[in-house]
Amino acid sequence: TASRVSSGPVALAATATDVLSTVAAAEWFDGADPGAGSGMPIAAADGAFGQGTEALSASLDASALAPGTHTIGIRARDALGNWGVVATTIVVVDRAGPAVGAAQVAPTPTALPSVTVSATATDPAPATAVAGAEWFEGSDPGAGNGTAMAAADGAFGSASEGVTAPVTTTPIA
Repeated sequence: TASRVSSGPVALAATATDVLSTVAAAEWFDGADPGAGSGMPIAAADGAFGQGTEALSASLDASALAPGTHTIGIRARDALGNWGVVATTIVVVDRAGPAVGAAQVAPTPTALPSVTVSATATDPAPATAVAGAEWFEGSDPGAGNGTAMAAADGAFGSASEGVTAPVTTTPIA
C-alpha cells in the first residue's frame, strides 16, 4: 500500500534478518538503485546493529521529493559484508488540493431564511481522498477558517465528493 504525503517527515520502517550472521548496516534510496553501500543510512531501531534480526528505522523528508510516485528501496548488509536483496515501498507525494466545481445555491436566492450551498470537490491524480470542504462569504479567510461543509453521502473519503452546507440568508431591503 502506498503512503500518501504532501510534505514533512515520512517514517521508513523495515525488518532485516540474516540467519547465518548478524545485520551490520542498512540503507534506503529513492528510484534507481545507486549500488550497494551508496544509499542513505537506516538506523537499527534499538540504536545498535549486531543481532540476527534488526528492526530498521529512518525518516525521509517528503518536502525534498518532487510531487508524484516514488519507489523507495531498502536493503541491509550482514557482518560478513554481504548485501541483501532490495525490498521496496511506494510513497506518493501529493501537493495538489481538490478542484471545486458545479457550485450552486438552491433554491435560487429568494427572501427565504436559508439556502443550501452545494458543490463537487475532486482531487487530481494521484487522487487522494477529499477530507473536508468549507465555504466563506467575501474575502478568503484562509484554509481551515471557513465554515465547514458536509459530505453529501455522509462521510468524506473518496477522491470526488459532493459537499453541502445550509446557509442562513439575510434579506436585502
